[in-house]
Amino acid sequence: MPSGPPLPPPSPTPVGLRYDEEGREATYENVRVVLAGTPYSCVSRPRAMGPFVESVPCSFSVHPSYDGSSSWQAETGFALVPDGLAVSGDVQASARAIFAELVATAYPPDSKVSKFDVAAVPTLGDAAILSARINVDVPRLPTTYDSAAVVVLTAEDGQQVSFYSLKPDDAGDAALEAVQASVKTLTTTG
Repeated sequence: MPSGPPLPPPSPTPVGLRYDEEGREATYENVRVVLAGTPYSCVSRPRAMGPFVESVPCSFSVHPSYDGSSSWQAETGFALVPDGLAVSGDVQASARAIFAELVATAYPPDSKVSKFDVAAVPTLGDAAILSARINVDVPRLPTTYDSAAVVVLTAEDGQQVSFYSLKPDDAGDAALEAVQASVKTLTTTG
């Protein structure tokens, strides 16, 4: 048999966002989170959602068909930050960009942002959390604002990932507890 010089090992194939539906565990590289449980329902595998090309969204209708055709939802999830929103080396700027895109695409144009804050999260490595209130005034919708949180972390390969939550003020205690329990599981290793 002919032989030649040894071939280099194949390049690792990027794995992407992984999701274990049974345990509601979403991971990317060294970042892990257990997504919100009841009343939230999560998709069965990662998909495109809102500004994210790859995400694991969870949601539930807080006000189904409030105007006869539209529903107002609580949403949370875990996602890869797309190149167009990621600011290399600046997780706070990435959190701002994601938030701006969420507000522009998911809320009425006259929505007002208040109680806006962005801070570092040193316990998670290169991470930042953005929190804000998105005030809405929509006919026949009982919700007056959504509480928003966007956490951005940098995984060991440099990819930025995000945990996010958009929770209507009248979503109930179970929704708040589910999101709080989920964000407490957000961890990085290495």
